[in-house]
Amino acid sequence: KTNKEMVLLNGDVCHIGGFVIVQDAQTLTCMFVARMEEIFQRVGSTAHYSGKPDGVLVWQVDLTRDPLVYRMPFVSLLRWWSVVNALLCTVNTQHNYIPKLTVYQERRRTEQTQPVVQHMNNPKSRLLNTAQMRDAMYLQKFRISLEDLDFDTIIHLSAIDELHRKRTAVEEAVLSEGSQSTTGKSA
Repeated sequence: KTNKEMVLLNGDVCHIGGFVIVQDAQTLTCMFVARMEEIFQRVGSTAHYSGKPDGVLVWQVDLTRDPLVYRMPFVSLLRWWSVVNALLCTVNTQHNYIPKLTVYQERRRTEQTQPVVQHMNNPKSRLLNTAQMRDAMYLQKFRISLEDLDFDTIIHLSAIDELHRKRTAVEEAVLSEGSQSTTGKSA
């Protein structure tokens, strides 16, 4: 007998096609991410009578590729399948897409954007959302480490950015005053 969903010990509801963190039954310290493919019960088994699965068929994923834009690992399906019992939690995966489209008006690029969901290159391309807080104790193992930032460099770059903003604001004010004075003289 196969099922469409199951409830984990932490209360998460897992659906076929969803992604989960699996604990390796042999080592108990090794965890991996996989996609649930099938939940099965043997009719008449102890698990069947207690409403639990006899096993779950999962498709293991590779998380080694790093998209520099999001700093979250790509989810790539491997050719490894496993039958497991120890599912720790569900994880959130998201499509790898850029969520806005530049808008052109009169052939000029504007800062206005239009919300669009487009999976241009590979609609199956997904990222593991390591920013989710639920079940972080399991999920953070798969997080891509960020490089430490140098305090002096941060202060220096922030000061340059602030000066640039002030200079831009002054230039815009001068341009605005100039356009107002020319429109007032034409009357």
